[in-house]
Amino acid sequence: MVNLRDITVRSCCKTKPHDVSLDELNEEGTEIFSNSRYLKKRRQEMIDGLKHSDCSYCWELEDKNIYHTRMRSKSFKSFKEQIAKHSPNETDDLFEATEILHTKNLDSLEIVLENTCQMKCLYCSPEFSSAWEAEVQMGRTMPSPAQQNLKSKFKEKFFEYLPEAFDGLKNITLLGGEPLIQPDFYKMLDQIATLSSKSPSPEKKLEINVISNLSVPPLVINRFLDKVEKMNSLVDIILLPSIENTGEQAEYLRFGLNWNYFLDNLEKSFNSGLFPMIRILTTLNLLSVTGLRNLLGTLFELKKRYPKQSLQIIPNIVKGPTHLSPLLLDSSFVFYLQDSIDFLQTHEISDQKNQNEYIQFLEGIRNNLASQQSPSYLRNDRIHFCRWIVEMDKKRNTHFLKTYPEYETLLNRWQRLDMDPQK
Repeated sequence: MVNLRDITVRSCCKTKPHDVSLDELNEEGTEIFSNSRYLKKRRQEMIDGLKHSDCSYCWELEDKNIYHTRMRSKSFKSFKEQIAKHSPNETDDLFEATEILHTKNLDSLEIVLENTCQMKCLYCSPEFSSAWEAEVQMGRTMPSPAQQNLKSKFKEKFFEYLPEAFDGLKNITLLGGEPLIQPDFYKMLDQIATLSSKSPSPEKKLEINVISNLSVPPLVINRFLDKVEKMNSLVDIILLPSIENTGEQAEYLRFGLNWNYFLDNLEKSFNSGLFPMIRILTTLNLLSVTGLRNLLGTLFELKKRYPKQSLQIIPNIVKGPTHLSPLLLDSSFVFYLQDSIDFLQTHEISDQKNQNEYIQFLEGIRNNLASQQSPSYLRNDRIHFCRWIVEMDKKRNTHFLKTYPEYETLLNRWQRLDMDPQK
């Protein structure tokens, strides 16, 4: 993942960002984006079985037997197959084993253009939302001339790198912020279209994944759909709407969301016939477990109206901030997860493979909650959630328990932890 705003690179969307310095950029040039010393070192550690903290997201979920991102990654499976072809002594030297550690044909690239976003989802952060940034008064001071120079050079090198990497790419993911309201998003689509038109005829069209909150006015969604229609002969654009529950609860969790806009825009996207696939990106968190079943019902009804539209549900889970992890919940919430599992087992929303993977994901979380004995290491995060949600209600003029009455018993129990250190 390349973040053009923050001047960072990551191995994937789940790893921690690595700040790129001017010295690194000057020394490594375009290699900084996919073959830097930093990224190669992470790959070497993966081969050696070392659990670097950058990859803690996947390691920790695997320890809990929860289905997650890496398990369905074709790139990771390909990397494991390459490793299996080499004996250990061939990979002892980090930079000698270039055929393994050096990415010659990058097949997947994620790009963050800006953090411009009209929403302040509870589990998001200033890094990915300008609205969040303004709320917590982290609006950045004017960057120094040195910072401006670094950002300029970083972007310059990236746009030098993109044509170099383009021929091998199978998919590009564009995310934000909210891409649909960013001028640079449409400029990027134009550049991708130009590169696609110049590249040799591929066996399969390049896939462009667009992650969006879809909470945009009609003029914005229409502009996007018009652009998709014009590009369809060159690339396949896959829409990934991000949502976890419905109605007022969705608007509370994803503060700034207009649920009616979202629903109208999702239906318009289904009806357009422009997308070979629509993937619903669900980021399961402490506040979405009880409303997930309603979302699945909404998707089922849409699928019934538009049976020709291919649809998938993508599993994702909040691990940070830790006070919003669904794994803080206890066995009293198993019912809600089981309700969603039962619904998926009797209602066809996506293809069988995807639906089974999503059920497996929910079962992993359900099993963790079912065996939950309220371990002491969860105590601080539960206390923090209670304090934090009160502050959020004051700051945003919202009311948690009016929106989520099913959490009242749990909230009362967790608030008592703050008052009684022995509990």
